Amino acid sequence: MTRLVRCVPVLALLLAGCDALLYGPEPAADPETVIDLMWREVDLHYAAFAEKGVDWDAVHAMYRPRVGPHTTEGELRATAIAMLSELRDGHVSLSTPQGVWAWDGWWADRPENYDPGVVRDYIEGGLTGTPGGRITYGRLVGGFGYLHIRDFTGAGWAGDIDRALSSLADVPGLVLDVRGNGGGTDKLMNPIAGRFADRKRHFETVYFRAGPAHDDFHEGIEHFIEPMGARRFTGPTMLLTNRRVFSAGEAFVSALSVLPHVTVVGDTTGGGAGNPINRELPNGWSFRVPRSKSLTASGLNYEGVGLPPDVPVQIDEADVAAGRDSILERAMALLGG
Repeated sequence: MTRLVRCVPVLALLLAGCDALLYGPEPAADPETVIDLMWREVDLHYAAFAEKGVDWDAVHAMYRPRVGPHTTEGELRATAIAMLSELRDGHVSLSTPQGVWAWDGWWADRPENYDPGVVRDYIEGGLTGTPGGRITYGRLVGGFGYLHIRDFTGAGWAGDIDRALSSLADVPGLVLDVRGNGGGTDKLMNPIAGRFADRKRHFETVYFRAGPAHDDFHEGIEHFIEPMGARRFTGPTMLLTNRRVFSAGEAFVSALSVLPHVTVVGDTTGGGAGNPINRELPNGWSFRVPRSKSLTASGLNYEGVGLPPDVPVQIDEADVAAGRDSILERAMALLGG
């Protein structure tokens, strides 16, 4: 018994040695190692260098000299943020004890083209919210249905769409509003999109990084929209968009765009496909970068560009002053209202 107990620490040391052989030693947490590892991980995983026109080697040459053995944590964080900002990607973020930084250029100088307070003036009897809080719906003046989806975050509320569609089952046409929808997860987006599908249709192909070269990608994975759920609407549908639609919100627009009964009205979407990967750094920080690119069924890579509407409409200053939603009004007119 004594001999067995004494062997346990030896076995632990042997196993630790095996880990070192299998995985190598833990990287150091000094500033130079941290910034080098971050640059290398982005180099290996980021998917949109070509689309963004980013020379990542040049970025390294610009920022690496700012970090040395005596660089403070604050200085390191500032340099890491500056380096990641060169990607101009809203799915890029850095988490440190000082908080989470995320690139916010997606929103800069982009008109919102949406005011929920103004929308309420077009609804007879007011808007109703679903239990999950992400969906509001009602009837527009003139008898058409209105349904807004705020985002695709969280879990377990996809069925809320059935309550809204049941209430609007008799409407001759629907305004489906996703303005301001910043995304979430495909696990919610797909079943909700399926409520509007007439049949299975290919809408997008996704390519993941597969090797060290920036143009190394796996074979594409086709994504489909198909009928799902207890309630569906396949009548005339106007899908309202703006520049603040991103990620899973944009995939929703991409999916519904292939449906013959759907017309996209409003502004071009934001241009951020997503699928970020999280990576940890040896000093306890973490960051994320997108690792895939998405092409629509027609072959458009909308990263950094966005999905254009079928009917472009902007809300100008005169509309704002008058309390008018010209995007919603155009959609109603297209429905015949």
